[in-house]
Amino acid sequence: MKHEYNEYVIGYVVTTEDGRSCNFQFDKIFSNHPQPKYELKTGCEGDDTHRQFSDDEIVKMSEFLDSQEDVKETLEAFNVAIYENENFAHKTAPIQRWEILEAADQQNSDE
Repeated sequence: MKHEYNEYVIGYVVTTEDGRSCNFQFDKIFSNHPQPKYELKTGCEGDDTHRQFSDDEIVKMSEFLDSQEDVKETLEAFNVAIYENENFAHKTAPIQRWEILEAADQQNSDE
């Protein structure tokens, strides 16, 4: 499997050995925390790329993404940027990966 950040998906595209691909987008998880965490999910609004995969395949792709250092870094930065950087919170697609990292860095350096 391989993965790549996509600025229009605003998340990652995972491509399997047979050439099929699935979008994983930043989406809020439901919680009672004042700032719900964003995670990478399939089947977000308007996206049906996950339909060509079994539940087991989706789990394997999720685990694959979770093990990638660049994905961990991007996900952590996205959560900082979306909640703590007012300019970033209003941004719409396309959003480059460097913009996420920069928005989180700006916020961290302002503290």
